Amino acid sequence: MRGRKTLPYRRCLRHVDAFRVHRLYCSLSVQFLSSISLLNTHESLKMAAEPVDDARTDPPVATWFQESRHVEKIIGVVEEIEERDTWRRYSKERMKTVSVALVLCLNIGVDPPDVQKPNPCARQECWIDPHGMNPQKAIAKIASALQKNYERWQPRARYKNANDPTVEDVRRLCQSMRRNAKEERVLFHYNGHGVPRPTENGEIWVFNKNFTQYIPLSIFDLQSWMSHPSVYVWDCSSAGLIVRSFNRFADDHEKEWVKQLDEHMETRPPPLPVIQAEMKLEEKAKAFGFRKKPNFKECIQLAACSEDELLPMDPDLPADLFTSCLTTPIQISVLWYIVKNDLKDRFPLSIVEKIPGQLTDRRTLLGELNWIFTAITDTIAWNALPKELFQKLFRLDLLLASLFRSFLLAERIMRANQCHVVSRPALPSVYDHPLWDAWDYTLDLCLSQMYESTFPTNKLWALGKEIYFTRSSMRYNILIDLNNETTSDEIADYTHNWFFIDQLQAFEVWLKYGVEQRQPPQQLPVVLQVLLSQVSGFECCEVVKERFTMKMARMVHRVKALELLARFLDLGSWAVGHALSVGIFPYVLKLLQSATKELRPWLAFIWAKILAVEPSCQVDLIKDKDRGYMYFIQILNDPHTNPRQKIVPAYVTAALIENNYKPAQELLTENRYVTLCIELLSDTALGQCRLLRLWLLIGLGRLWADHDDARWQAIRLVAYERIDHEVCDKLSAKCTFDGSVLVRAELVVAMQWFIIDFENRFANLTIDLDEKIEKFASEPGGKKFSVAEHGLDHVLLAISEEHSHERMSGHSTLPRHKPPTTEAIPTAPRRSNSMNLDPVAENSPWPSHESPSKDFSTGLFLPKKRLSKEDAFKLRSIRQMRLLESKTFKEQSERIWLSLLRLSLDPIKRIAEMAQVLVEHVEQLAASKHRKLSSAHVNRPSITRTEEKVKEVSDGNAPVTFTIGSPVLSSSNSLGPPTPNGHIRKLSENSILPDRPRTSSRNKLDSSAMPVFHQSAIFTPKRNMYTPTIKSLSKLEDSAFTEEPVPALVSTEFVPWCAKRFTEPILDMIQGHAGDGLSDRLAVKSMPSDWAYHKDEGLLQTAKREIHLLTTMTAQCDTQQLFVRSDREATSLVWSQLRPHLYSCDGRMIVIWRWESQKALCVRRFSSADGNPFVDDVVCDMHILNEMTHELLMTGSDNGMIRVWDPCYSIHSHEFEAEPCMITAAYLLKDVTRTVAEKPESTVYSV
Repeated sequence: MRGRKTLPYRRCLRHVDAFRVHRLYCSLSVQFLSSISLLNTHESLKMAAEPVDDARTDPPVATWFQESRHVEKIIGVVEEIEERDTWRRYSKERMKTVSVALVLCLNIGVDPPDVQKPNPCARQECWIDPHGMNPQKAIAKIASALQKNYERWQPRARYKNANDPTVEDVRRLCQSMRRNAKEERVLFHYNGHGVPRPTENGEIWVFNKNFTQYIPLSIFDLQSWMSHPSVYVWDCSSAGLIVRSFNRFADDHEKEWVKQLDEHMETRPPPLPVIQAEMKLEEKAKAFGFRKKPNFKECIQLAACSEDELLPMDPDLPADLFTSCLTTPIQISVLWYIVKNDLKDRFPLSIVEKIPGQLTDRRTLLGELNWIFTAITDTIAWNALPKELFQKLFRLDLLLASLFRSFLLAERIMRANQCHVVSRPALPSVYDHPLWDAWDYTLDLCLSQMYESTFPTNKLWALGKEIYFTRSSMRYNILIDLNNETTSDEIADYTHNWFFIDQLQAFEVWLKYGVEQRQPPQQLPVVLQVLLSQVSGFECCEVVKERFTMKMARMVHRVKALELLARFLDLGSWAVGHALSVGIFPYVLKLLQSATKELRPWLAFIWAKILAVEPSCQVDLIKDKDRGYMYFIQILNDPHTNPRQKIVPAYVTAALIENNYKPAQELLTENRYVTLCIELLSDTALGQCRLLRLWLLIGLGRLWADHDDARWQAIRLVAYERIDHEVCDKLSAKCTFDGSVLVRAELVVAMQWFIIDFENRFANLTIDLDEKIEKFASEPGGKKFSVAEHGLDHVLLAISEEHSHERMSGHSTLPRHKPPTTEAIPTAPRRSNSMNLDPVAENSPWPSHESPSKDFSTGLFLPKKRLSKEDAFKLRSIRQMRLLESKTFKEQSERIWLSLLRLSLDPIKRIAEMAQVLVEHVEQLAASKHRKLSSAHVNRPSITRTEEKVKEVSDGNAPVTFTIGSPVLSSSNSLGPPTPNGHIRKLSENSILPDRPRTSSRNKLDSSAMPVFHQSAIFTPKRNMYTPTIKSLSKLEDSAFTEEPVPALVSTEFVPWCAKRFTEPILDMIQGHAGDGLSDRLAVKSMPSDWAYHKDEGLLQTAKREIHLLTTMTAQCDTQQLFVRSDREATSLVWSQLRPHLYSCDGRMIVIWRWESQKALCVRRFSSADGNPFVDDVVCDMHILNEMTHELLMTGSDNGMIRVWDPCYSIHSHEFEAEPCMITAAYLLKDVTRTVAEKPESTVYSV
């Protein structure tokens, strides 16, 4: 007390004995070393990940045409995820251990004759010392304790025990267990501490009825009684002999089964089943009704030691050390730590029975130890075992997983006692895994806290505000300075462990610096354990660690773990595969029941990643009892959620109804998903969030696909008007000349359903246009038109001859007469080669050499000199375009047809081919109509429209049928004009004259009476047009839905490509830190490679040197530097900045020359039109883009067209990585006529 007066500031005095100081020092040392190790790991990873700073501070440069839509193929996911199928495959094989047989051969009081036990020796069985107890009562008590230990792992299993049994007792027990278990797993636990060791012949020992003899029990017989699948635990000396004999007898069982099968097949009376030579034995047995082949090799075995080893007999350890490791791993770990570190003088061995808490309550010391033990052993197993073996042993059966977790500990403890455990299947040795040090540290903290709680003597007394004195009977007293005043938290009985916090920090370090290795961090199983944390006994406790205070709370840990897991899954599909294999699925599925808002963004993102890689998980979210899908509906419906955070749940809900999954469609319809999407789409605040709008529209399209309830709901809500009114008319006018290839391609796909639905109208329009063109050409007033066309024919013939060598050399034209295929055309541009031609368009009824409109317009369409098919198509299209463009007022169908004709001559070959498929589809129908018309005029020349055969619908309540996308192609579905009484007329198949195009004013209906449904690229209903009211429409019965939906004529993989984005890193984009790849920006900031910087610096130095030579007039200017021999005159030249290459173009062919030598070498040659026979522009200028990063070539033509080519250079050299490909092409000036007229348009680029 006298020393206190000399202290300069307020201090608390506390006497602590020397042992406590020693334990405190050890704990702090371990923490310090752990922190140093973590810091060293952090620094080493950081140094490995970060390149050496070369003091270069150059800013990033603008890089053009490098967004995802430019450089990626617009296709869905094609790669196979390595770890994706493992967890799902084994989850289907899930099997439970439903019966447990406990066979105890102890014969307490009598030692076996082949073992000489020392005195003293190990006596405890299941933590019970039978010494001095009645043998019968002792073994009954031991059996009861063993059963309770197993019940902790599997409380629902059926348990039976046989104490010192006979052979007959074991037989009845095993057969009873197998009979009740049926096809499930049975566990057989054998304790042979009171009988001799197993024999070389494959026998274990039991007793006779009078306990006067040891009776051998054959493993072969035991296998027959237990059958399979089974688990065996062998706790006896020389247990490895049993495992070896077990495998030998398994082969004998198979041989005997084959022999019996042969006898059965030979002796069975007829009739005999049909068998084939290539059939397996199992298939033959099934055909003959024979029993299944025994598969004892798949049985699981755990043995305490190898063949020639005895069990440990240390008196400080239990006699059933192996069983204790398997059933009570926490208690045996504490005991082993005390014995190993010689702490028996400080801790009585009985302290293992006084660990406070419940095993299942993680708020207590025992529960937290079990939680940490589970996390450590899971992590060790996941890192050391093959993934398939890990799934089989640690994820399918709760009891089996608990046994194998403890088996890893048993290997460590038994090995320290000169025993080597054995298992089948064999496991790699993990006794020296680094994570065992973390377990030892955890046990050390546990013992320290248990000591404080075991000896709660009063050491600190408070007499006043600043007066403290101590009372202690300890031998050594040490004065410790406390920085803060004494609080209740500082003298609390229990302080939670820092294990999970340290592991989360290590995981975060790996995410920052170890990602490039593409190997998951070892802390991944630990993170998943944190997700199911049930720590709720404390809200926040302040702990001092490494000189800073951290607030630890249950929800904070869970949110942090979810965030780290989400960032890990964002690394790519490989990360999702690893997370699924470690067992993420049940964890995140259970968390959907949580109502905590802090979890929402991360949990939703995790589910988006899972569904992107494993779409079949949609089934688990739609289960009625869990209602997991409502979690994402609630996020979308929350007005306080940030719009960008709604992108993920919008994707998840759209993924739930992928592939027209009916249960999901029904549930979302019942929960008014349509209303929710319409409200979000109508919200002006979400207008800038394009990804959200995209996935809401995709979700609506998938919901409506082949699901009439949702469609009727949308009709009642007039949802189509809010999505996109007049989609074909307005969008075709807006997007036909859009600069994006992606937009134009999707426009063609969207237009096809409108064209198919009104195919008769467009066929009539085509016939009218042909008639008018023929009329203009034949009348005197049409002479001017004819002159123009004559000039056009001349131009087309020249183009045909110009491109003939390209088509003969392998450049394909329209692939409409190739066999049907759904694969992308290989010569497509890099970012838009996913447009596919549908087989429906290829299976044309006309021969491949015959034009579909040849029957009625041969003289009109073809010039005197026969053109190629491509040039003839172009001639027809241009003539119709010129006629439509000359009209002041155009109907809706005329505007759409004009847009389609323009797209059929698109500079991107794939887009042109897609549009041509639609044009030819209409032309084929027009040809069919024209043939019927010609035939009718020959047979009945006086026919009039009033004499047409019509089929009148019974009344205005005609049934309405919806199909996916469009109605069936059939003339019976063609709709005629409405009758005066509001009835709908439908032309029969025998109708002669088709309905003519009708103006919008003639048949205009009141929008309030019936809102017209305008189709989109995803949803197009089949319906009766111009019905008076929605109420007059009635649903069909289920028997009426007999017509197959019309498949798409053209398609792209835009939606799968959008979904593929969620298999790639996308978190920064969701959070607004990166672009979405779909926006209008063309340039991004990127850093040039080191090669580019060094090359540029070398060029600058060379330029300075040559300039110096020129200024000093010492340069030699009489030497030829470059000689290029070209077959045709070059119209434009451009130099590559970094590479020794020169681009030249003669107007149509682009050549890349390498000029390092005097005679330039041609290294690349390609057509500027990319083999498109429908484009005849002449390149008049070229320009280099992205000189310092990803070099591109941009060409300009005399008609205002620009193209961007990727020569496919390596960014680290001047070598090529692939063949050149076109990135994009578009007309720069949208107000300039694109078609060839009598006199070409003159521009500043004209040659």
